Amino acid sequence: LVFARPLPAALVVMLIAAIPRLHDLGRTGWWAGGAFIALMALFFGGGFVLPPQAFQNALGVAVLVLPGLLVCLGALPGQKADNAFGPPPPRGLSFKPPVRTEA
Repeated sequence: LVFARPLPAALVVMLIAAIPRLHDLGRTGWWAGGAFIALMALFFGGGFVLPPQAFQNALGVAVLVLPGLLVCLGALPGQKADNAFGPPPPRGLSFKPPVRTEA
């Protein structure tokens, strides 16, 4: 299993990337949390429930599908107005928090 060791770390990185993006789309971050919990259950418990070949196949599918889902999340346009999670992020790549202007 070449992907077995880095998979949990990659899942955490994907979770961290997906939550703000879901907030930008007006969705709750628990959608990403639910997928994360299901994948952790597969990773840590699947070897006890599934036969070895099916377990390896399921991990391989997870490794291929998750980056595709993140690409789809990144391609969807965000909401242009404020939503329940705050204002939309600034255009372009920015590592500074948005400056709020009180009118």
